[in-house]
Amino acid sequence: IHTRLDEKNGAYFRVTREKFLGVSLEEAQQSRAEKLPAFQKSLAPLRAGLKASPYLSGAAPAWLDYAVFGTFMWARIASSFDLLDKDDVLFGWRERMLDLFDGHARSAPLGY
Repeated sequence: IHTRLDEKNGAYFRVTREKFLGVSLEEAQQSRAEKLPAFQKSLAPLRAGLKASPYLSGAAPAWLDYAVFGTFMWARIASSFDLLDKDDVLFGWRERMLDLFDGHARSAPLGY
């Protein structure tokens, strides 16, 4: 993200995120693959919610779906790093969310 910002905001982004992470942005990026399984495991409650219906809110998307989708959408436009495996029920849910409203979310410009 910091590479897409102007110099002042990019520097601010770097300093604040590195302080929070305790490592450089480059180091954080290098270790993301090894942290992915724990992140994916943390999504188990969402997967459980999709066992009986296509959306977290039931037969149709509602507030919960849009709230969770917002985070996945941010990740999608900020990075090409895949958070979900294609055989994950959440991947299918995200695909359905991307297709809503004639695929409007799918057409959002990717920042990478």
